[in-house]
Amino acid sequence: RRVKMYAAPPRRTFLKKSPLPDSICVSDLCVGNEIVLHSRTLKIVQYADQATEDVLSKTQATSTCVIPPECVSNGKLGSVVSVFENAGLTIKKLRMVALSATEADELSLLMRGDAGDLSSGNCVFMTVTGTNVVKVMEKICHTNSTILCESSSSAASLDKLAFGLEPLATCGPDSTCCVVRPHIMASKQLGAVLSHIESTRAYKIAAMGLFRLDVAMASEFLAVYDGVMPDFASAVKQLSSGRCCAIELAAKDAVSSFRKTAGPWDVNFAREIRPKTIRAKFGVSSIDNAVHCTDLTDAAESELRYFFDVLKPC
Repeated sequence: RRVKMYAAPPRRTFLKKSPLPDSICVSDLCVGNEIVLHSRTLKIVQYADQATEDVLSKTQATSTCVIPPECVSNGKLGSVVSVFENAGLTIKKLRMVALSATEADELSLLMRGDAGDLSSGNCVFMTVTGTNVVKVMEKICHTNSTILCESSSSAASLDKLAFGLEPLATCGPDSTCCVVRPHIMASKQLGAVLSHIESTRAYKIAAMGLFRLDVAMASEFLAVYDGVMPDFASAVKQLSSGRCCAIELAAKDAVSSFRKTAGPWDVNFAREIRPKTIRAKFGVSSIDNAVHCTDLTDAAESELRYFFDVLKPC
């Protein structure tokens, strides 16, 4: 996993061969995608040669599924997401939405299997990519009857319907903001973190979406922590290193409650005094500490609105 960059033409070295950041996966190397490499946001416009295109194109196919309301309301969202991650698939898009009866009827025509009542509550649309993704998706949906996958001819229509809808967000007084960091997404542990949150039975997942922040966006979001957060520059770099998942959690005293669920900022400290917290279980360092959580009650609404009102989800 090493990367080298050069200007072409001429073949003048732009970046000497160096380790590829863990936050960048092979599935990210597709035309039209943006990656953040050493704090630079780069857009991939074409493959350098036919051999590269032949190899990478095999991993670039995508497929979309729907996780229905019954999974979301019964605390099974995390376990379902883990099924896809454990199959080696990478999540490219994710959005929680509320469908009207008309939208649910339209969607049922695009899916394999019994769609049920998709307007009975919040559901989650998820697009994944990976090698032989269609076959892998079909196998997952066959063995997990609650998951609905697209029919072979419906991909474009489903994507337009699913990701044309606005993401949910109440930004209410009893809500807090949780951001699952890029290193968790890259290591395919989003499902495990969601399951941890669901296992507490303390929160309602009111909204969620996948986002890609550049350095300026990450700096703006974390601005209130500048001077307070240790190593602010590294925190900005980390949050802009790949996709993150923003989640609105609703509960009584949600901000203070979720701070306890997340655990201390310092991962080593968390493992010593709060070993069952998210950061103790999934954190790697004080920067790669699994999740961001709102620290101040007054900041919850602004943090949620930044993601769900200002930014555009993946």
